[in-house]
Amino acid sequence: MNLLDLAKQHRKAGRLAESAATLQQAVMAAPMDPEVWFQGGTLAIKLKEFAFARTLFEMCARLVPTDAQAIYNVGYCSFRLGDPEAALAAYERAVAIDPGFVRAHIARGQLHYILGHPDEGRDAFDVALALPRPANAGDLELRALVRVTRGEFADGWADFDESWAQARSQSLESIGAWDGRPDPDVTVCLTVDGGFGDTLLFIRYAAQVRARVGRVVAALEPALVPLLEHVEGIDAIVRDPSELHSGMRVAGLWTLPRKLGTTRETIPSAIPYIPLPTDGPRLAPTDRLRVGLVWFGGRDCAHDFDRSCHDVTRLAPLLAVDGVDWHLLQPGVPPDAVPLPPGTESTAHALPPVRHFGDTAFILRQLDLVITVDTAVANLSAALGIPTWIMIPTIPEFRWPIGADRSPWYPAARLFRRAHTRDWSAVGDALAVQLRERLAAGVDADLPGYRRLLVP
Repeated sequence: MNLLDLAKQHRKAGRLAESAATLQQAVMAAPMDPEVWFQGGTLAIKLKEFAFARTLFEMCARLVPTDAQAIYNVGYCSFRLGDPEAALAAYERAVAIDPGFVRAHIARGQLHYILGHPDEGRDAFDVALALPRPANAGDLELRALVRVTRGEFADGWADFDESWAQARSQSLESIGAWDGRPDPDVTVCLTVDGGFGDTLLFIRYAAQVRARVGRVVAALEPALVPLLEHVEGIDAIVRDPSELHSGMRVAGLWTLPRKLGTTRETIPSAIPYIPLPTDGPRLAPTDRLRVGLVWFGGRDCAHDFDRSCHDVTRLAPLLAVDGVDWHLLQPGVPPDAVPLPPGTESTAHALPPVRHFGDTAFILRQLDLVITVDTAVANLSAALGIPTWIMIPTIPEFRWPIGADRSPWYPAARLFRRAHTRDWSAVGDALAVQLRERLAAGVDADLPGYRRLLVP
């Protein structure tokens, strides 16, 4: 086995230090081999060293100017570094070299949207969908998400279901996939795809699955178990993959819309579909409007640059609204991290200690309103029926339809959209106007969460 193959083997097995050491040997042995630089960039992405990765891919592209994948990777690293203009330029170069590069067309479409060019974004998506159907599971998944975002549910969910099966073909050899057909003798295990927010969104389908089969178990992240173990349709929780057996069938949560025939008209939107918790951290009494605030998510998210407002001062118009009890729903963030204007009657409170999402849900149901970026909290708050205002990303996402201020998945949530990825002040202005109107309605409007709770 040569050094590059060995380095790739180490990386895929998670032995990143060994992969790096092997690549150093490969560089010394063949410093002008572009594959050495490409593999080095791939490892640097795995290590989340995006600046270093971009440098390595740029070197690869200099050695092979026609390497569309290396140039695409330069764009990806640029985006992760918060430079969407450079990312778009790289994606445009990649599709100029390889007009059939589906992933690059989708990426440049996303970048046009976040830079405030929706017409160009739509055109790029059109090109991607007109290309031959990709065989690669990852590209097929991306194309599926574009289709669903555009409302093409039948084709989009079908593509996603197939990409899921391709990506997990080996793991399904001993335990087959559920095909959606009714069978009272079958036990279906629901498995997680994506982040916490995706699980909170798609767990609504558990009851529909249960209506078709004999038993439903769910393989959930431990932090979600106390909240979701009593969701209608779930008979048990699988805590260890070894508990799965050949008599079960597996269904990824993302594959359920196709298996259950979801159209835009039949999205299951009854709220709440997650049981409201009855105990957890309690907030201090107040006569003011209680508003939860989330302005950033985890940086590990690939599109965190677009979804998060890491500088909360960019939401200054919102924070200037007087008479609010702000509850910061960011773990570990102190109240003084939010600069309220001098002399304001508003107050800020840190998030109480939470053990899991059940505690988070109990806090949310004591609030009158949640204002949040697109995180798990947005999905949880909206799923519980708490009035939720969401500062949605500019990258198109199927649960926040393009051009809409409401979501068919969360009918009670309101969507606040930026025209440009950096246009946070305009969103702050719009939220401030709406919040003042909400304050004018009084704390009794919409049955405030802390009074709905009815706890001593």
